[in-house]
Order: sequence, then structure tokens, then C-alpha cells
Amino acid sequence: MTAPRIDVREICDQWAGKDKRVKVIHKKNEGLGKARNTGIENATGEYICFFDSDDYIAKDTIEKAYNAACRDEAELYCSALFLQINREKKSKCKNLM
Repeated sequence: MTAPRIDVREICDQWAGKDKRVKVIHKKNEGLGKARNTGIENATGEYICFFDSDDYIAKDTIEKAYNAACRDEAELYCSALFLQINREKKSKCKNLM
């Protein structure tokens, strides 16, 4: 049995139709750096955030980051969470938000 093909472009367009904060830019694949630069060039908000396709975040991640940036009057806010999986154990570096 073949898995159904997911049209990611259509899903993105649907989200943009539901939420005016979502801006979709369709372009050919030119690598991560070019994609992020295009995002920066087209950004209109006060802050910008990037995630990779294999990243997972909790529902309140952006809210917590925004609140921390406002609290600290930060112009730049960097956050990292690393999960390393070994055969024997999991280890996690806690996010400092």
C-alpha cells in the first residue's frame, strides 16, 4: 500500500487563508540559508523565528520566548533545546527560557 501524497504547499496556503499572520512564499529549493534569507527579507513583524521541518515545539514555546524577550528588553533572543539519544540513555539540555 502506498502512502497518500501530502501537498505541503496546499496546506501552507490553507493556513495563510485562515490566519493573516501567516505568509507563504513558494520558491524552488535553494537551500536552508537562502530560504531563511528570503524569510528575513519578507518579514513584517517585530520578531522572526525559524524552525526546521524535523523540529517539534510545545504550544507555548513562542509565547514563552516572546515574554522572556519583553521581560529582558532583548533585541535578540536565542534558545536551544537538544535531545541526544544513546542506546543506553536519553540526556536533555534544559531550555533556559
